[in-house]
Amino acid sequence: MQSVREATLALIAELGADAVTTVKIAERAGISPGSLYRYYPNKQAIFTDIYNEELANLDKFMQDPASSVSLSGTLEEDIHEVAVLTNRFYRELLSLHGGFFAAYHRQFDFTLRENPENQHSWRDEGREWMVTLLNTHRHRLRVDDIEAAAVFLMDLATGYYQRIIEVEPKRLDDPAIIDQLDDLFCRYLISDQ
Repeated sequence: MQSVREATLALIAELGADAVTTVKIAERAGISPGSLYRYYPNKQAIFTDIYNEELANLDKFMQDPASSVSLSGTLEEDIHEVAVLTNRFYRELLSLHGGFFAAYHRQFDFTLRENPENQHSWRDEGREWMVTLLNTHRHRLRVDDIEAAAVFLMDLATGYYQRIIEVEPKRLDDPAIIDQLDDLFCRYLISDQ
């Protein structure tokens, strides 16, 4: 029900996700609580519905060729592009009704969702892509296990951004965030750093 989703998002923006109740949602949507419960058994079900709808839009973003990174530069340039794309990805997630995403992003791990085109999770897609990037520049790397390095870098970036979103989401607009991630990746990967 679109009116329920819109009412929920408006309440989250006004009150914060924890203060939203099904009674408040029904009141804002202009329906009775009983009518609301015919569609959603609880607040969490409404939040899940909203999140899934928004993530479907993010799936489209991830499949857009304009959101991808080409592997055409030096290792440092490619790492920088990864940092830029990662930042853009999390900024896009946060733009999905920031208060909601900031409060519930850990409960709905986007990376575990399947890519609608090929049934692999976005995490698997990202890992394969990172392995390709690292193999392209293998001669410059100080790490031997490319698979483990790819998983480590993805987990590092995910944890880094999750913490920023929880503590200071406005920092995502700060270019220093990209530079810091870029620097971490380079220090871990490159033998002459």
